[in-house]
Amino acid sequence: MDSKEKRIANQFGSFCVRVLKNKSLNIDKANSLNDDSIKSLVDLTRDEFLNIAQYDKYFEHDHIFNVSERSVIVKSDLISAALCKISEDHRNIILLSYFLELSDYEIGKIFNMVRRSVTNKRRAALKTLKKIIETEDLL
Repeated sequence: MDSKEKRIANQFGSFCVRVLKNKSLNIDKANSLNDDSIKSLVDLTRDEFLNIAQYDKYFEHDHIFNVSERSVIVKSDLISAALCKISEDHRNIILLSYFLELSDYEIGKIFNMVRRSVTNKRRAALKTLKKIIETEDLL
């Protein structure tokens, strides 16, 4: 490399170092400005923390019933209250039939019953639920 090329390479190298140094200074300056506005979570007051906090509300108002090793989620307070007032057999059949969409035959297999018995119990449970909702003013 001749002296002219060497001088140009040195000038370019010096220019690159100056650009990188200035960029680094700019980043440090921006970070120091942000440091004043950044606050650790530990340093927040209770009110400040509650203002920025986010809470999941999954299943907050849901009612969970367990039927033969299955969990059934009922979102309605009205239906849940009425279901709690009927017999466990009737409640299980209603939950499996209407919430898990099992057929009477499938429900019969679970509880060792014939399909016709499940159908009769489901109908009786629906009548009872209707009466509970109407007479106990759950609406």
